[in-house]
Amino acid sequence: MMMMESMMKSVGTANCKAVNALNRIGRYVRYGVHHSLEDATKVGADFFKSNGFLKK
Repeated sequence: MMMMESMMKSVGTANCKAVNALNRIGRYVRYGVHHSLEDATKVGADFFKSNGFLKK
């Protein structure tokens, strides 16, 4: 029983992190619409690199 609870909690945190990441990406996309797309692409790439999505 306790194991299920802790698993659900960790899934909840993972979901929360994913939502936060999507919100940040959305913010970068909106930034790109208002400013230059080039800047937003650079910022977005930095965001992905810093979060380990892009392995280089």
